Amino acid sequence: MREDTRLTREQIFDHVRATLTEIGIGADRIEPGARLVDDLELDSLDWIDLGLRLEELLAVTLRDEKLTVETTIQQVVELVHGLLPSAEGAA
Repeated sequence: MREDTRLTREQIFDHVRATLTEIGIGADRIEPGARLVDDLELDSLDWIDLGLRLEELLAVTLRDEKLTVETTIQQVVELVHGLLPSAEGAA
């Protein structure tokens, strides 16, 4: 039997925070309600870099149409959490 290895929202947030700091966003600016573009000032290259790093790290596929300039960090966390396989689906 396989244990539930699905990441929690808090763990996903930690991955998002680490990824954002790696691409140069100050840790003090990273909070759940921060908008990626308006608050964190991600440009198009940062946006792509964030998506690719999260896809590779968490083995998910993020669709560009689900991310907008108004997308917050919490919305990214929820999106990734919803894309991860559930414990019932992992056997």
